[in-house]
Amino acid sequence: MAHTFTVTITDEEYRAFSLRVLDPDGWVDHAVKNKVRKNMIWMAEEGAKAGMLLPADKQAIEALMVQEGDVMKAPKDFSDVVKQEIAKRVLMKTRVERDAEEMAAMEPK
Repeated sequence: MAHTFTVTITDEEYRAFSLRVLDPDGWVDHAVKNKVRKNMIWMAEEGAKAGMLLPADKQAIEALMVQEGDVMKAPKDFSDVVKQEIAKRVLMKTRVERDAEEMAAMEPK
């Protein structure tokens, strides 16, 4: 599944943006993809910690790392296929899920 983001700005805001940015659409695309890239590295680093992967998932990822030649690499250098597999299997809650749990914990009982 792919996700698409839409940002709406006024003509004046677009003009202001394009005064300093050569390709506004390209800049937005790059900004989102760069944030995703950084988060994929973070997830790969955190996923290596104990308890973040089920044993079967860890074995599958390790086998994929061998296949991709990523065994001796730092998470930032893992192949995209390995990072995507980690992202699919790692047991982490999203920011929305974590915030909801925090809010629930703060409510009086």
